[in-house]
Amino acid sequence: MLLTKQQFITILNIIKDLMDEQDKTASAFNELFDDCHQPIMKLGNATITKLVDFLQANTNPEGEDISWFVWDCDMGKSGSCKWSFLLEDGTEKTFVCKTPAKFYDSLVYFNKM
Repeated sequence: MLLTKQQFITILNIIKDLMDEQDKTASAFNELFDDCHQPIMKLGNATITKLVDFLQANTNPEGEDISWFVWDCDMGKSGSCKWSFLLEDGTEKTFVCKTPAKFYDSLVYFNKM
């Protein structure tokens, strides 16, 4: 099943919203209770992981591109969210993936969609 660009971006935005709400909830609980590990956070993590797995299965099942963007790049917030590849002509192509749309474009460019 191929996802459209808009479907892909919508799912990544849902993941971002879940992560943001999870951070807010964790902060609120941590203000109330010392070193609190809430079961609700595990549910949120499981949901995010399922969405990441779904996107990965529908883009490049052999790779870990989606988890890299979501976890390592913090959905584009990280300054290290760049892909650089050496092209056949010896030049380098770099994508800075600051948004789900830019990330999608980079996947398409590198034939991972």
